[in-house]
Amino acid sequence: MTEQKLFDAVMVLLKKESETAPPTAGPGVRFPLHWLSDLGRLQVREFLGAWRKLPAATRRDLLGRMEEEARANFELDFTAIAHVTLDDADGGVKVHAIRTLWECEDPKLIDRFLQLMEKDSDSAVRSAAASALGAFVERMELEKIPASIGGKIVERLKVVAGGTDDLEVRRRAVESIGFSSEPGVHEVLAKAYRQREESMKASSLFAMGRSADSRWSDTILKELGNRSPALRAEAARAAGALGLRSAVPLLIELLEDPDGNVRWNTIDSLGEIGGELRTKLWRNCRGKPKATNGIGSKRPWRMRNFRIRSAIFPC
Repeated sequence: MTEQKLFDAVMVLLKKESETAPPTAGPGVRFPLHWLSDLGRLQVREFLGAWRKLPAATRRDLLGRMEEEARANFELDFTAIAHVTLDDADGGVKVHAIRTLWECEDPKLIDRFLQLMEKDSDSAVRSAAASALGAFVERMELEKIPASIGGKIVERLKVVAGGTDDLEVRRRAVESIGFSSEPGVHEVLAKAYRQREESMKASSLFAMGRSADSRWSDTILKELGNRSPALRAEAARAAGALGLRSAVPLLIELLEDPDGNVRWNTIDSLGEIGGELRTKLWRNCRGKPKATNGIGSKRPWRMRNFRIRSAIFPC
């Protein structure tokens, strides 16, 4: 069966679904999604004609599955479909479309994402667009896009981060701006960190980890001991992202944290910091009965679990 024949089979299924399913129908037709991978221009046009007639729940289900499969299998390419569904009438579809484009480097997406972040009526869409813009800020820092374009993105993100939009949208703008070394970004993160909402403070820590700015080291070290599991988890993540070796004693303590997210972020961070630390931890894993906890006392070492050892020492 040729690729065109597979596509034609999908069109038959979609057209039948659009003709028989009521507007309020839930997830419907099922077929192997790779049949819609890497479509050509004419195929996209034909697909869109059938797509627009499908119930909203069916469209959300199909694109949500495409998003998941594209993340799991890098050989699948649904970007052509995601591009055209950014204009869908349903907010949930647009969120999946934005997320499906997470690795797409097409600069034409920048203005579209900015528009969605600032103007869309659905806060979930605005939030997803703000998150997606972070990839382009990072590309500016890596000199993959011109600084003039990246600077425009940063300025618009700064407005949203400091504005009056929903908290979730402002949080995602703060996280995306964390990649930037542009003037004024440090102040944006500092202001976010001072906010009373715990979730905004967590986003500021996440952004600090992205910043590659050692000025945040003391803040991150302090938050590793926060009473909030969410803030400890983000501080642990940020410590690894910054390669903060001074955090190692505290991170070792957090391997025994009661919160699972804290433990796993800690494991990832210790792996990120790596180097000599891996050797020391490996020796402890193999049989040293006690380990210094970083503040002068000792307790039994509990890194016997194979999954934890494997996460830190993937070899």
